[in-house]
Amino acid sequence: MWREIRLLASSKPVIASLSDVAASGGYYMAMGAGTIVAESLSLTGSIGVVSSKLNLGKLYEKIGFNKEIISRGKYAELLAANQRPFRPDEAELFAKFAQHIYKQFRDKAALSRSMTKRWSRLHRGEFGLAKMQLHMVWSMLSVGFLELSP
Repeated sequence: MWREIRLLASSKPVIASLSDVAASGGYYMAMGAGTIVAESLSLTGSIGVVSSKLNLGKLYEKIGFNKEIISRGKYAELLAANQRPFRPDEAELFAKFAQHIYKQFRDKAALSRSMTKRWSRLHRGEFGLAKMQLHMVWSMLSVGFLELSP
């Protein structure tokens, strides 16, 4: 979606409007636009990635549910095996994948807002922006990620 919005913005003005809540995914899509505006009380998500896997093993035991998985390949059952926790190698792979997605998100945010010089300050956490989960619009305004709608 980001790419398509970015392509459209290269040929005509595109304005993204954030209203009540635009968590990470909402901001991710909006940042492809040439301009991002938000209402003054919008909750706007962080530049971050959250990933998880349910471990339902104890619940399965309690209700007498049994799940058997037949798979081929070392990580084929990575998310399907919800009756057990990650193995150490799976947890490491999952963390690397999340880090890769975070870097793409971060770099696209910097590129989209022409902030490559200021981005290093954000990445170091000087504004607390990259570390928090939700922000009031004024936080993002202060570093140039948004324009306030009239």
